Amino acid sequence: MSQSGEYGEDGLQRAATVEFVDDEGEVVRARAEMFASIGAGGAPQYWGNEGGATYDIEGRGRTTGIVSYFWPGTVAPKSLRA
Repeated sequence: MSQSGEYGEDGLQRAATVEFVDDEGEVVRARAEMFASIGAGGAPQYWGNEGGATYDIEGRGRTTGIVSYFWPGTVAPKSLRA
């Protein structure tokens, strides 16, 4: 499994791309666009968001699901855009 994300200056994830490869080599790729989120945590421990997203799954169609990501409290939101 691999993933990447696109973040705003506020640290909110705007989009994510995920890829899964099973034991037989079949690859499934999807791109998620967040449409709602709730922030959680805070410095110095951790911070992040959980939210809803629309996933466009290559060759299969569209569905909705969740997005969840958390960072150590020392990670600044603006650094995610670097």
